[in-house]
Order: sequence, then C-alpha cells, then structure tokens
Amino acid sequence: MTFSNKYIYILLFSLIIINIFMSVFYISPGYEIAKDAVTYHEAVRFLEGDLVDGRPIYNRLLTTPLMLLSATVVDFFANNIYGSMAVVNILFYFLIVIVFYKLVFEIFKDSKIAIFSSILFFCNYYIINIENAFLTDMAGRFFLILTSLLAVKYFLRQENIYYYLAILSSAVGVFFKEFGGLGIISLACLIFLSEISWKEKIKKTLMAGALFLIPLLIYHLWFYFYFNFSYFNWYQYAVDAYVYDSAVHGFVPFIKVMGWLFLAGWPIFLFGLCKVFTNLDIKNKVILLGLLPASLSFFAWPVFMQRTAFILVPWLSLIAGYGLSFIKNKYIIIILLGFYLLVNYNIERLLPIINLSF
Repeated sequence: MTFSNKYIYILLFSLIIINIFMSVFYISPGYEIAKDAVTYHEAVRFLEGDLVDGRPIYNRLLTTPLMLLSATVVDFFANNIYGSMAVVNILFYFLIVIVFYKLVFEIFKDSKIAIFSSILFFCNYYIINIENAFLTDMAGRFFLILTSLLAVKYFLRQENIYYYLAILSSAVGVFFKEFGGLGIISLACLIFLSEISWKEKIKKTLMAGALFLIPLLIYHLWFYFYFNFSYFNWYQYAVDAYVYDSAVHGFVPFIKVMGWLFLAGWPIFLFGLCKVFTNLDIKNKVILLGLLPASLSFFAWPVFMQRTAFILVPWLSLIAGYGLSFIKNKYIIIILLGFYLLVNYNIERLLPIINLSF
C-alpha cells in the first residue's frame, strides 16, 4: 500500500471532518455540558469581568491561562463561551494531526507508517469525544507532541534551533494545560540518550530546565500572592477527592483504564512492539525510549482515568503504526483500521455491554 504525498493531507483532513461529524451526531448525540467544562466556562467569564469565585475557578486560571485567554478572544466576536472553546479546540485538533504526522515521519521517514499511526492516534475515542470541545486538553496534547517533534529533530540533527524551539514550545504549552509542558521531559531524555559528551548533556539539560521553569515559577508565585492559591492546593484537592476512591485508584482501575484506552489497538501495538525489537534500527529504538517517560507521566496524577492517560496514546500509536507497515495485504490493513474506527465510534455503547464489574 503506497500513498501519494498530495493525497495524504486530503485523507487526514477528510477523516478529521468525519470524526467531528460522528462525535456530534453519533457518538454523543444530545451531549449535555457539565463537570469540568462548566468550570472552564466560569473561568472565561471571570476573565471577561464577571464576578466568579471558587477553588475550581482558581485552578483553571492557574493551570490553563493561555487556553482561557484564547477562548476569551474568540468569545469577543462569537459571544458564546462554549462555542468559543469549541472553535479553539477544533483548531488545535487540526493542528495536532499535522504535527503528529510530521513526528512519525521524522522518526521513521515513511509516509505509510506516519499515516497509519496518525489514524490510530486522532481517531481514538478519547480525542474525538465531544467533551474535548469544551475542555483544554487538546491544546496541551498539541504542545506535548509539537515539543516531542522538535526534540526528535534536535536529537537527529544536533542543531540548536530545535533545542530552543522545543524549550519554547514546552514553556508556552504548559500555560495551555499542565501536560502541554511534558515535552521538556522528552527533550531531556533525548539529550541524555544522544552521543554528545556528558558535560554537554548536563549543561543542555540544566539550561532547558531553567528556561522552562523560570516563567512558570514567576507566574505561579504571582498567582499565589495575588489569589492565595497554588498548584499544591489543587493537587491536594485532587488527592482528597480521589485517592481513597477504589473506583478510580488502584490496580484494578488501572487495568480497566488501559484496556479501554486503546481497546482495538492493543493487538496491533503488541505486534508492532515485536517488530520494534526485531526489525527497528537502534537509533529509532533510542528515540522511542526517549519519548516514553513523558508518555507515562500520568502516573503522577492521583487518579487513573482515560482523559489523563491519553498522553500514552501517541506513543502506542507510533509503535502500532510501525507494526501495520509490515502487513503486505492492504485489505487486512483496511479491515484492521476499519475495525479500530468502528470500535472507537461505539465505545459509549460498548462500555455498558462488556465493562467488567470488578
């Protein structure tokens, strides 16, 4: 199966439109905005001058200021906060597909692998769920992947422009959503896995950490002195709310979350992982290893849920897409990808049918 470059983006953008249509009219028809989406709505109201108070509002202002400001700018013209959030998120959805495709191609130098991995990534239920239109996760995921792309470029080329751009992307991304800054971990890992001297590795890592942390610390200190609220307050709130809830904390919920996270993609991933060990060159193995720690950082949050664990899906998709490239029969590939789409479009219908009771 081969792909012409001029049709690749047509295919990807067509699937994006289909996913948006399916999300609105099939996956979650009659979706009612609630929970976290309401707090983001209230945070935008606060930025627009309305008197809104409460811990969840402070949390949103602390952890997602640039996303809220983006929605505020759009709302100046749209006069609909939820609609404005949706517009910004749809824009980031388009951008994240482009950047992820470029990331995969940068690693494997193969458009076939890039398009397979991209489909597995951006057609996953936990990114096409309509709830994402009213949250801030999409922007965070975009900057995580953009920083990973720039970090990989730096690792392969050793050109400082990519080093500084990766730091900038991560430093900006963390103000859209916390995990938008996780790409700095990938940069640090790839620096330590590179072939430069240990002195240079330590120097580059410390400089990257400082350039990333300085603006973040300045903002958080200002926020604490102005609102008397810090990230420690928010994290403790999450611990108190979830850590003793056996439904979302512990080994069993972890297994459930992982199972549903990539459901129909797990067999493809396992096949791809075998091919990684037996066929992939050492440099690309090192890149995949360097990208893994940031992908596993959801363990730091005191609750297991697909929404936070989704940062692992890009890494899973990279390997699964690589595995699909070894299947020579194009009809088998179409069937596997078609089944993956079918399952993800019907996750909400499958959950009550096959979800385990333990």
